[in-house]
Amino acid sequence: MQAGVSYHPGHPWAAALLAGSLAAVACTGGERQVPRVSMDTLESGAILVRNGAVGVWSAGEAWRAVEEVRIGSADAAAPAVLFGDVWDVTLDALGRIYVLDRQPKEIRVFDQRGDHVRTVGREGGGPGEFKNPIRLAWGPDRNLWVLDQGNGRYSVFDTAGNYLDSHARRKGGWGYAWEWGFDRAGHLYEPDWVRDPATGDSRRAYVRHTLAEEVVAADTFDLPRSRPSSYRIEYADGATVVGIPFAPRLIWRFDGRDGLWFSVSDSYRIYHRSLAGDTIRIVEREYEPVPVSEADLSGVRENFGRYGEAHVNEIIARMPEVKPAFETFVLDDQEYLWVVQRSATERDRSTRGASPSMSSTPRADTWGLLK
Repeated sequence: MQAGVSYHPGHPWAAALLAGSLAAVACTGGERQVPRVSMDTLESGAILVRNGAVGVWSAGEAWRAVEEVRIGSADAAAPAVLFGDVWDVTLDALGRIYVLDRQPKEIRVFDQRGDHVRTVGREGGGPGEFKNPIRLAWGPDRNLWVLDQGNGRYSVFDTAGNYLDSHARRKGGWGYAWEWGFDRAGHLYEPDWVRDPATGDSRRAYVRHTLAEEVVAADTFDLPRSRPSSYRIEYADGATVVGIPFAPRLIWRFDGRDGLWFSVSDSYRIYHRSLAGDTIRIVEREYEPVPVSEADLSGVRENFGRYGEAHVNEIIARMPEVKPAFETFVLDDQEYLWVVQRSATERDRSTRGASPSMSSTPRADTWGLLK
């Protein structure tokens, strides 16, 4: 993981934090296929990058992850490395690791060796305290901003752990703001629900805020729309909505400037679009679709069996025949896409990088993994 890059799993994790390095190693095996890459400029001005199934690196340029340090323990006698509900991880310019743990409502800081340096914050509503912290980001002032959803504010700390200030978070709706952050001009971006005064309808939008004495909404940009695939189960006294397994979903990432990378995961086609709505680049890659197996169907029947056979059959009927082209992607601070693609084996994952500027070429110095 590079300095200034955050990793957030999106749900509770109770495990070890690992920091690794990517080391160049020679590939072995049979004859390597010839990579195919093409770039075309569309009539709209957008650049279309088509990648074959094989990356452009030669055998000696391949990379693998090598663990350098492990942070985490199940030993209650070492509370500094006993994690309960990790929601975000980031690094500062010195390579120190900041781990946001929502269970104790605190941030633990470790040096590059994995030694505990300090703990920042605690549970509460006072200055420098947290009620429901969910995200970390480095501000234009190079200080650490903490999005505290429970206290409805952004709290600001310096790299020595000193509390500096807080800013009220004025948000129209409740939601976890995974894709929040700052652009290079120092504006704060965060998704929100915006109501159309003419129709009364709400839509998901990205809101740009200016930073002065308070955080003030300045501009609103529509986010790509996608209808989630779900199934509603009615009861006599209520209802439950469940997601359809393996259904494609909208994935999007802020580029840190004035645009978004997004895709619907039923195809390996990722768009880069300006907040004004202009498509800048489209990245495609050939891939072999992974079918939903009988083992997958057995797992669905087991997981949803409590709802009854009729509902299970309806859920399976709405499932696609193949799994999504990829699980998710992230954008690092060098503007490279890292795509997590599902392998033929359900629980196996392979991480591949695609350079937005050229092709499916992996590039990073180090990376962070929570598992």
